[in-house]
Amino acid sequence: MDAPVRAIAARAGIGIGTVYRHFPTRADLVIAVYRHQVDSCAEAGPVLLASASSPHAALKQWIDLFVDFLVTKHGLTEALQSDSARFESLHAYFLDRMVPACAALLEAAVQAGEAPADVTAYSLMRGIGNLCIGADSHYNARRLVDLLAIRTKAGGRHVKHPRAADPRRRRGHRRVHRRLRGEAARDRRRCRARGRRMLRGQGARAGSARWRRPAICPSGSSTS
Repeated sequence: MDAPVRAIAARAGIGIGTVYRHFPTRADLVIAVYRHQVDSCAEAGPVLLASASSPHAALKQWIDLFVDFLVTKHGLTEALQSDSARFESLHAYFLDRMVPACAALLEAAVQAGEAPADVTAYSLMRGIGNLCIGADSHYNARRLVDLLAIRTKAGGRHVKHPRAADPRRRRGHRRVHRRLRGEAARDRRRCRARGRRMLRGQGARAGSARWRRPAICPSGSSTS
């Protein structure tokens, strides 16, 4: 966003006068580039849906393009802050083009059972946009967006752990649980039996002690 117009003209292989003839102000140039990249990202949706291995794969590839678009546009607000009306119209253009493209990909993923039906295209794009704010060398926005895409696919259907799908492993787990429950029951029976024996032993000792205690005569002397 901060590149000099002269450098832009040199990179494009044209004269600086040609640039100013088509784009009288820097804002005009920024808006033209922005619109072109919005169109490219939106038009990529149907192409990816037709060529990807699955609807979710197409959605994931489109999200990657969307992230590339977002992380290079952080300076747009500053570049257009002097013309708020133009910026608002550009934002409306962004929504009109991007939201339907994302909605078509998301709907295909929902129909394939690869995405939850309660997630809207606007919500998904808003979440991705929030994750991309402030991306720098210490913050990998793409990694977090990848995790969001994975979670979106997991929300489409119940994903079983690969180990849980093995019936032999499930039977083995049931046997282990039965053995543990049996051992716990035996331990409880042993504890109860031990407690009963201790109570009987205490009662027998108490009865024996009462039997051996000498009787006291009224006169105070014990009988032999």
